Amino acid sequence: MSAFLFYLNHSNEPVDPPTVKRMFKQLDHYGLDDQQLHIKENFAIGHQHFWTVPEEQGERQPLYDAENQSWLIFHGRIDNRAALFAELNLAETDSLSDAGLLMRYLLEFADSRLANIVGPFVFVYFNAATGELLAARDAMGGRYLVFHQQEEFMLISTHEIAISAHPQVGLKLNDEKRIRFLCHLTENQPSSLLQGSTPLFPGQKLIVRSGRAELETFYLPDSRSKISLADDEAYALEFRRLLIQAVKRRMRSISPVGCMLSGGLDSAPIAIAAAQLSAQKGDKISAFSWVFDRCPQDDERRYSAPLCEQHGITQHCINCDEVWPMFDAGTYVNPAIPYAFPFSAFNQQLMRVAQQNGVTTLLSGLAGDILYTETSGLFWCLLLKGRFSAAWQELRYLRGIPTSWIGILKKHLIAPLPLIRNSLALRRVRHQAKVDYLTESAQLKLRAPKHWLHKQLRSARRPQQYLNVVDSFEGDDMHYGRHMEAKYGLQRRYPLRDRDLVEFMLSVPVDQLRLISDLRPIVKRAFADELSDDLLKRNSKTEFRTVMAAGLSKDSNYQRWFDQPDASWQSDVKRCHFSQQTGKNIAADTLKWSCAYHEYWLSVCYNPLAIELGLRDEAAKNAN
Repeated sequence: MSAFLFYLNHSNEPVDPPTVKRMFKQLDHYGLDDQQLHIKENFAIGHQHFWTVPEEQGERQPLYDAENQSWLIFHGRIDNRAALFAELNLAETDSLSDAGLLMRYLLEFADSRLANIVGPFVFVYFNAATGELLAARDAMGGRYLVFHQQEEFMLISTHEIAISAHPQVGLKLNDEKRIRFLCHLTENQPSSLLQGSTPLFPGQKLIVRSGRAELETFYLPDSRSKISLADDEAYALEFRRLLIQAVKRRMRSISPVGCMLSGGLDSAPIAIAAAQLSAQKGDKISAFSWVFDRCPQDDERRYSAPLCEQHGITQHCINCDEVWPMFDAGTYVNPAIPYAFPFSAFNQQLMRVAQQNGVTTLLSGLAGDILYTETSGLFWCLLLKGRFSAAWQELRYLRGIPTSWIGILKKHLIAPLPLIRNSLALRRVRHQAKVDYLTESAQLKLRAPKHWLHKQLRSARRPQQYLNVVDSFEGDDMHYGRHMEAKYGLQRRYPLRDRDLVEFMLSVPVDQLRLISDLRPIVKRAFADELSDDLLKRNSKTEFRTVMAAGLSKDSNYQRWFDQPDASWQSDVKRCHFSQQTGKNIAADTLKWSCAYHEYWLSVCYNPLAIELGLRDEAAKNAN
């Protein structure tokens, strides 16, 4: 897990130790194993340790190279260690941690080869002799990094709460981001909920020289890349190789590894690969699954149980019929971020069971869906391949969906044409869609600046897929969940966010993503011998709507928070939206729950934290 803080005064003035310690204390939640804080003349550097891979066990960061007077703090994992050792002409060794390897790499190449590093990571590298600083975030946004720059000083941390503890920054809410959290809306330019903190974009580096900060992109996946292999079998074999590689990279762990297993085509191949890799070492793997006796429509044991039996996986079924966030001491809260869904309680219960079984690394199939988006160009793909019968079948399939021929013509025959598809993608991100349930004042706060991936979207082969996969949202979403993970002393890892696998999926023909009515055909071919007949035939996802409806209907606690006098959500969401929709529309009910959670979070998290930091007046101002 880990976390770190870096504080630099651009002048030679010493940093204030009480201020540094107060900032560093905000990261205590993540230091499960140890912590180190060094306060030097005009800078301070501290690391909260949570050791998760064997090479880093017992390591104390920050690392220091006396000869070059260089310091390094690192959070994450390097997945292509062998390649970096080869570039350095060193024999690969398990005695060198990922941070130690990165230190040698930066001493040798500075920032010229950052694009060669694969894995989820952020770091700060500082030369105390020259005052130059380099910070970076990996290209898939697998870790999170924010900074605050003033003329006098620079602050950098893995969590904005540490930066907000500085008296010249403060705990001030970014109103636009707060509304986006409330309504689960994405944004064109990644931002922080707390004012004064600026997140690095995925694939971006921050360079500070002579007190001047510059941001540059060092790597993003190629939006125009195209792979042409011999046949479907070749695509399937390469997908299988890359997925197994992605799983193997994430099984490098100090403690036993488990899987979060639903019954879908994202988590199932991950569990199969993990089971096979474990068997090679004579081990077995455990899987943890939500189950619902009272909502059989949303229970996926009919898919997951046979898979576990076939592959020798020990399955822990976690009954979540009575699991629901009741806005009490058991409800999950992140002090710095009002980010939660009702089913966060299911994840919390799953992590509790995993912890009880000694599993501290969980593989998750999260982010699988976005790999298979934007398949509207399938008809043209099949025609260009000369598969005329399949193209005709695609038209028949589309006509079977409640859509007019005009709609099919627009969406599947005209919109996928290169110039049109890119223009439409750019127009969608350029114009902020009107959200009917937001008040006029809230709508005015939502900005739609040029998207940070604008240049790549102009030429992308599948711009919507590229946007969904590369944009920072998935990485930020995973970052928000790390607070809960730290509570249970574990870490989730995401094979489907592996850079090599993602770049492959961005480059394959669209008929590998969907073929007529067959979803994820490349997955089914790749694991045809290991998936059950039911999974091979599966072409839908469980959305847990019945579970959500049942939970919301029986939950009366959130109504009290929703009805708080002068509730802040009322300035953002139209009350009439609920009077018209509540009880009839699951989306409206979920939004109502989010509004209640927002009030709960302000009361039990934000205001107490502001008081603790000596910012009570600011908290009261924002709460109102």
